[in-house]
Amino acid sequence: MATAFCLPYAVVSWTNLHDPARFAFCGDIISGPLLTPFGAGILDVDLRKLRGQSWRFSHTLYWTLSRSGSAGPQVKTLREALDLTGLRLSL
Repeated sequence: MATAFCLPYAVVSWTNLHDPARFAFCGDIISGPLLTPFGAGILDVDLRKLRGQSWRFSHTLYWTLSRSGSAGPQVKTLREALDLTGLRLSL
């Protein structure tokens, strides 16, 4: 049954940015890696490895810029994944 479930995703590739939770209030309890359930078309990016553990619930804060307006590593990774310039920057 797992093969039939994965079949629609065979031609899809996506970047999954997730923020693993340490406790219910540190990170994003809703997010997580997707490579195993959906297959090789997924590039899992663990935001904790990019910028450290979140110290508050982050589900709605992934793309928040700093007070100075600069983009953190998670925003830079999102920009690379979207590739709006068409330059295919590597993750």
